[in-house]
Amino acid sequence: MAYAQGGTDRKGRIGLAESTDGIHWNRLAPAEKASILEPAEKSAWDDWFLDTPAILYHGGTWYLWYFGDSDNQSPGGAIGLATSTDGLHFTRIDTGPVLAQGDAGAWDSLWVESPTVIHDGTRFVMYYTGVDASWTPRAGRATSLDGVNWTKDPQNPVLSNGPRNSWNAVASAVPGVVFKGGEWQLFYCGIPLAEIAQDPKHPKIGWAYSADGRTFTPYPLNPVLDGKFCGYAPNGPYSPCVVFDDATGRYYLWYETGLGFGLVTAKH
Repeated sequence: MAYAQGGTDRKGRIGLAESTDGIHWNRLAPAEKASILEPAEKSAWDDWFLDTPAILYHGGTWYLWYFGDSDNQSPGGAIGLATSTDGLHFTRIDTGPVLAQGDAGAWDSLWVESPTVIHDGTRFVMYYTGVDASWTPRAGRATSLDGVNWTKDPQNPVLSNGPRNSWNAVASAVPGVVFKGGEWQLFYCGIPLAEIAQDPKHPKIGWAYSADGRTFTPYPLNPVLDGKFCGYAPNGPYSPCVVFDDATGRYYLWYETGLGFGLVTAKH
């Protein structure tokens, strides 16, 4: 598990943990530091805050995509990439962000964040959050042959918000993805309009399915996960990370709250 760490200097870093059961986790780090990725050198685009990482092992290489920005206060954050051969010592791709915010007027014009990436046997597929000038978060898709050079899907956003009275009227974003049996399953966060001013917020998690990974149909009984599953911990559940285990036929969904991470499972 790659996860965000906060320091006393208020900068964001990326940590790593491993588990044999998905419940009990041990933190890992190189001997010389407590995280696997630190903010970049001063004046770089990601010199202050790193967050919402996605980690993937493919072809002998560990890939770590992450959200980065230079102040964590204003629009402009993007998605970067670092790679590793041992899973502990990561080196940034030195070309800058691998996925940047869109042009003015685009659905992701303010910033992009929260990548989740899989390899479908042919290419890397990323689902991510984009935010437009109205501060509306939605989910988009991009593809890449090498994990570095990405092409945004012209059909973006692939998941939009629901009507004003729905559980996801304000956002349909921060996705997690499962690809199995030729079907794409997207798990995502939503917030109803009535709760947007609340603090702490209590987002909910729903899911949608697609045959092509681009046109999604929301599950009619959404949301499938809400605050009662995490004891109504502040600001949760959100940021779903989902794995389907072929051996047990179960879904494992980790989620974030203001107090830490939780786990729920479901039989196929």
